[in-house]
Amino acid sequence: MDTDTTTVSPTTLRAEMVAKVRKAGYAQLSEVERVLLDTPRHEFVPDVRLAAAYDPWQAVVTHRFEDGRSLSCASAPWLVAAMLDQLHVQPGNRILEIGAGTGYNACLVRHEAPPIPCGDGRSPPLSCRSRVTKPRAV
Repeated sequence: MDTDTTTVSPTTLRAEMVAKVRKAGYAQLSEVERVLLDTPRHEFVPDVRLAAAYDPWQAVVTHRFEDGRSLSCASAPWLVAAMLDQLHVQPGNRILEIGAGTGYNACLVRHEAPPIPCGDGRSPPLSCRSRVTKPRAV
């Protein structure tokens, strides 16, 4: 990102991320734009710099094999937005989220539909984590 993150708030970085994602043609549904703006992505990837957490084009590796190969990642924001646009969550939908080790996507979709308990085998069930990690303005 072009922004100097030493003086910019996560809220500003998040807004810039969403603006870039929307300009590229993703997060076209107002609900998707809203949850991306309201959800502090950096809280789901706490071990990375803010600039990396809010880079709209890059996934964030969250787990690695002992030999250094990536095992799990938080998907790039543009991809998350594209998936949520296509999913087009409606009130009353129930969504099964599988394989999301950070809980970010589960948190995004829980705004419109209660998640079905699930997990990835390495961490607590995501429905629990997404309830605990509530989005808040920062």
